[in-house]
Amino acid sequence: MAGLIGKASFIESGGRPSEIPISIDLYKLAADSNLSVPAYLQQEYGQKADKNYANGSVFSQVMASLNIPINAKGRGFQGMALGDVLDGTFQASITQDAKTACAILAPAAILSIVEENPAEDRTDTLSMFEKLIAIDESISSDTFAIPIFDLSNADKRQASAIGQSAISYLGRLTISRKSHTIPTFSYGLKASDEALKACSINAITIHLRSLRKSLASNLVRQQLNSLINGDRDMDIKPLSVVPINKYDSEAGNGVLTHKAYMKWLWNDRGIYQVDYVLCNEDDYFRIIERKGCPNISLEQMAYATKPINKNIFEPQIFILNEGVVPPGTLVGIDSRYAIARLKNSWANFDAVEEMVMLNGKALHFYERQVVYRHDDQAFKVTTLN
Repeated sequence: MAGLIGKASFIESGGRPSEIPISIDLYKLAADSNLSVPAYLQQEYGQKADKNYANGSVFSQVMASLNIPINAKGRGFQGMALGDVLDGTFQASITQDAKTACAILAPAAILSIVEENPAEDRTDTLSMFEKLIAIDESISSDTFAIPIFDLSNADKRQASAIGQSAISYLGRLTISRKSHTIPTFSYGLKASDEALKACSINAITIHLRSLRKSLASNLVRQQLNSLINGDRDMDIKPLSVVPINKYDSEAGNGVLTHKAYMKWLWNDRGIYQVDYVLCNEDDYFRIIERKGCPNISLEQMAYATKPINKNIFEPQIFILNEGVVPPGTLVGIDSRYAIARLKNSWANFDAVEEMVMLNGKALHFYERQVVYRHDDQAFKVTTLN
């Protein structure tokens, strides 16, 4: 909808307002740069903006120019009714350009509130999952091919002197023969005209945040399940499993020994080092109650004899819901290499366009993302059974 163009302004250094066009294309431009709309506006105009006005944020200044401040406590944007923002019936949105700009920017402002919640628990599964991601990228296409890296056992080869034009250690990078479509996930609200006029944006964002968290939690469980157990649609095979008794004959049949656990963690540590272990809750207790695990006093007494080339800190445990990994299974990962995530956020362009054309009766947000194993060698799986 090329005709859907409004106008707003930000304050340049020196106090002069600078008018900029506001169109739905902002969502595409931001997605191209792997940025949110507020971050994109800051990237484009931040160098010119007055740092002492509206917290120096271009997006805040733009919203303030439309008389809908987003940072004022107890009033402003969050206290407004969404219907009033979309049809421009609140104070001072008197021009058609301002009304159009408000309708276009409202979803970006709402999404920024949904995704920013300082009171949210930063130790929950969603927050911790972010620490497992080694590569997080965005592409403009809704299809992709999985990169395949072959180390060719380079870590086990003998180092030798070579001529200046020769290469002794050579990896091989290819891509999967089959292209895959990035799955689309969505959440949103459909509201009556009466609800749009009666409910504040703050109330709406609370419902949207709940929907988004529920979607994201289920998505994380599905993605981890696919990483570990394979995904036929993505042509991802299950990870290979090594029984724990390979590392200690006393381990197995549900028993975990300290010797077996440490040797499993240290196995093939030339390049990779396990910093997270994924398991269910029962197996977490097997880890902390493992047979032969030294207590604190013994650890202190033996400190001087600890090897300097072994990690003396145990990996962190990531507890998964039942069904994500089979019972009795431990999955170790090196988070520097293991998991990649690919996003395509262009779908929000269509959602905003639909919202503007329907005058806000349907508020949708789309997320296109896929998680895949970036490096299979950065995973190691053992079974205690």
